[in-house]
Amino acid sequence: MDQNQSPVADNLAMFARDPVHGFGGPGHHRGRGAPAEALAALGDAAFRADILTPKGLDDRTKRFHVMEQAEALAADAWGADAAFYGTSGTTQNLQALLLSLAAPGDILLVAGNDHRASFSLALTSGLTIVPLTPAYDAERDVENGVTAAAAEAALAAHPGAKAVVIVSPTFFGVTSDVRAIAAAAHARDVPLIVDAAWGGAFAFSAALPPCPLTLGADAMVTSVHKTMGALAQGSVILLRGDRVDPDRLQRTLDCIQTTSPSVPILASLDLARRAHARDGEALWRGVLERVGTAASRIAALGDYRVYGDERLGAPGVADLDRSKLVIDVTALGVSGFDADEWLQSRARVSVVLSDARHLVATFSVGNDAGDVDALVAGLAGLRDAVARGELRRSAPGAGYGALERGTTVMLPAHAARAASERVSYADAVDRIAVELVAPAPPEVPRLMPGERVTAATAAWLAHADASGAFIPGAEGDERGTMLVVRDRA
Repeated sequence: MDQNQSPVADNLAMFARDPVHGFGGPGHHRGRGAPAEALAALGDAAFRADILTPKGLDDRTKRFHVMEQAEALAADAWGADAAFYGTSGTTQNLQALLLSLAAPGDILLVAGNDHRASFSLALTSGLTIVPLTPAYDAERDVENGVTAAAAEAALAAHPGAKAVVIVSPTFFGVTSDVRAIAAAAHARDVPLIVDAAWGGAFAFSAALPPCPLTLGADAMVTSVHKTMGALAQGSVILLRGDRVDPDRLQRTLDCIQTTSPSVPILASLDLARRAHARDGEALWRGVLERVGTAASRIAALGDYRVYGDERLGAPGVADLDRSKLVIDVTALGVSGFDADEWLQSRARVSVVLSDARHLVATFSVGNDAGDVDALVAGLAGLRDAVARGELRRSAPGAGYGALERGTTVMLPAHAARAASERVSYADAVDRIAVELVAPAPPEVPRLMPGERVTAATAAWLAHADASGAFIPGAEGDERGTMLVVRDRA
């Protein structure tokens, strides 16, 4: 296909040249009814682009097939058989994909270090989520990918599973052996779904890991907004092969997606796809050069360890996502959380995530040399602030390896609706969790409703809280606590 086309953007421009007198939504009517403050804050262009897909981007009966053309171009660009754009993020797209594969009572095998999007399905759909334990790097205290052996064992233990779901690349910048995991799943005719939220650009640069679809994944979901330049919430589902039914997926999307998708987001998806199809190699050559420069300069500061190729070959590591810098701050004697807070408030530098030991910086097509300078200067300033005693000292505590998933003793959907009480982490041991506990970012669930809380996980959560982690639902006066089922069992 001609990847120079951009049907969404082109039709949006046509509408701008010949607008209609509307008597429906959006009610601001290309900004005329928008508050002056909103126009001043967002600009006229944001409102002029905010039209509907029917009787706006296309006609009432979708006669011009604008979205069909745009999604066909996306499928071609990524090497997929079908593509589905979404404007509510990869969370909704991933949930729709999984709902199209399984019915209430069915089992999904999901990487334990995946985003909460997969796990929260259990609370609303009646699906059973069985976590796959990711490989653990004890030296660096990071969770790697799921191994093929772990996937094979889970498939053998749960022969009726409807899908294997892994996250690749992980939040800490490694990819799983997708080819081997796909082979294990396909041997039982089970589809492999890859949450590639951070890996959308892999298809467009030889310097990045291979796209999961080329390694045997049946479907992948990626956040085009995260690294490729689309607007926030822009996401795409990509299918390859026949293990995922595109018609059933479309019906599922029709049930849960908005009927008023954001045309600005769709246009940004369309144009990000075009830019990468035409110039992806050049775009990412520049990005990765800046990553390399940043890594060298940060290492030269002292007190920081930047992880690199030494991670290759470890369990759960097939390749590295070199757009991510994983920075160990242990030598500073402060937690990654406190380092993150200092960088944000004092240096105006924001990293994608932090934990008790690390900062993770993700580079995308939007980062320039000035951002590299700011990151390096911020880390130098952080080092000096620690030396002056401006940040509290924090000894490393229990790492991810100390986590111990409890036994599921109540259906998650039932536990989430059970009568509950709030207790400290220490008092939660042996009680049944009511809430999904997922420190943010990246909101990887460490407890699911219906799980019996282990002493190890309670201790890990207590240390994470003391180190500065943000745990949604346990804020303010409720910090250091969680909800458990009131009736003891």
